[in-house]
Amino acid sequence: MCARSLGFMKRPSPPRHLRVRRSELSIAKAAPNEWENVLKEHAHLFDISQDAIFLWRQPGGIEFWNKGAVDLYGYTEQEVRGRISHNLLKTTHPVPWSEIERRIRERASWRGQLRHVARDGRIVTVESRHQLISSKKGMLLILESNRDVTDLERRMRAQAITAQFSIDALGASNVQMVCDDAAHVLREHTGADFSSIVESSADRKSMLLRSGIGWRPGHVGVTRIEVNEETPKGRALLLNQSIIIEDVRKDRGLRLANFMREHGVISTIAVVIPGYPTAFGVLGVDSKSRSGFNTDDVSFLESIANVLAAAISRLRFEDDLRDTSARLRSIVDTAVDGIITIDETGTVETINPSAERTFGYSANEVIGRNVSMLMPEPYHSEHDGYLKRFRRTGERRIIGIGREVRGRRKDGSEFPMDLAVSAASVGKRRIFTGLVRDISKRKRLEQEILEISDHEQRRIGSDLHDDLCQRLAGIRFSCDALRNSLSKIPQEEVVEGVEKIGSRVSEAIDRTRMLARGLSPVALESNGLTSALQELTDGVKELFGVDYTFKTKGRVVVTDGMVATHLYRIAQEAINNALKH
Repeated sequence: MCARSLGFMKRPSPPRHLRVRRSELSIAKAAPNEWENVLKEHAHLFDISQDAIFLWRQPGGIEFWNKGAVDLYGYTEQEVRGRISHNLLKTTHPVPWSEIERRIRERASWRGQLRHVARDGRIVTVESRHQLISSKKGMLLILESNRDVTDLERRMRAQAITAQFSIDALGASNVQMVCDDAAHVLREHTGADFSSIVESSADRKSMLLRSGIGWRPGHVGVTRIEVNEETPKGRALLLNQSIIIEDVRKDRGLRLANFMREHGVISTIAVVIPGYPTAFGVLGVDSKSRSGFNTDDVSFLESIANVLAAAISRLRFEDDLRDTSARLRSIVDTAVDGIITIDETGTVETINPSAERTFGYSANEVIGRNVSMLMPEPYHSEHDGYLKRFRRTGERRIIGIGREVRGRRKDGSEFPMDLAVSAASVGKRRIFTGLVRDISKRKRLEQEILEISDHEQRRIGSDLHDDLCQRLAGIRFSCDALRNSLSKIPQEEVVEGVEKIGSRVSEAIDRTRMLARGLSPVALESNGLTSALQELTDGVKELFGVDYTFKTKGRVVVTDGMVATHLYRIAQEAINNALKH
């Protein structure tokens, strides 16, 4: 690496005696040719400096030109003698020269940044110091010292561009936008003829020219590059490292893509765009001449590639998040059950359309308010206390269990519902999700089924009691009459057989009555519920030998036969449980 390329590094200060001489020159009342003798005496000291140092007169021109100036600008001392430095180097001043000249005359020096054009056309940025040597009769004699900061400025500019691109990438709304921005930034900063962003296919066998600047129409978004080590970008992707080629014509193992060859590409840089689980692709710049790309250019491209990779990762994550959110929202919005989410204080955060229909509220009327507004007493008053107790102790009374509760609609009406609650942590927050199902129809259906079942039992019991029992009673009466008739005839065996028939018919009548009482234990009895319970107690005492006592305060009147039957069944079940345990 040449000394000039290290111009941004800190250099040692000139020898002390040189600094003294320069100071002496600035204040000496020297004879007209005395400064020439001083320069000749100490010329070798100026030449060891890496800075460009030259002496020039106004009016007049350059009178001294050190080796550092030769290296920096490309002109020899013989070529510059007597020429005006501003014109020779096409100097760009930060302020008008008249302002600089005034400051030099007042303070004997000036410092600032200048932009020069070297012999080969390069733009050179320098940190310049103008030291006044002499000013007589309007004439200025100035010693100018310039330090090359072109590379430093370029690096600083690259950092600024990278920072701005990072900010812009944060605001990008899609991958194509951020890729296009990257392509513009690459070409603008490097000064290359072409820039490109190529995206790797899923199978990593080819890459699509996703974005690019400088290429003829019809290539961007269409042209594909094979992934192999014969192409610069394919080589970079396969080796997962940056590639810089100064002259593709000298690399026999390299084969440019057809569209790059058609555009006359000679120099190229290819840098991998990271990704997960595989690289997104490759970005690069290309030139139609030997542009002299260097490691600073590679570093800049790598910085842009890293920013681009982060932006693409963010955008893809956001896209996935939006897709997931849309799918979940679709599921929630079309769910048959009501879904409500609340925070730790009971404040409603979301409510789906089904829950809106169930409770009669719109989402705007519920979100931001306490969920207890959807509960009748005593749940309304108890709910916040339950949440506080859960946060304090972790005690679960309904979370993860589910149960049947009652809800309250906007019109104040209450309804039965199934409620299942789950808890989840979102970051440092805890949210609760409630699944609500209105079971009013189910309850009505259950009631109708019970009523139909009870009615059917009562009908069957009535048929058994009123029809079959009467028929059996008639048969038994006939048997009794036949037995009485036969008893007058001395045929003992016939009488005994008839008595057996009558006995069996009586047993059938008693059994039928018991069945009828089981199907409709209350309504079939003349004394209603009280009589049925008394008979139940007597029957248990007789069958199991257990001392049961039935007591009632006065006459119990239950007009609804189904209610009376339910009460009878409850008593019957209680007696059965007592007998078992």
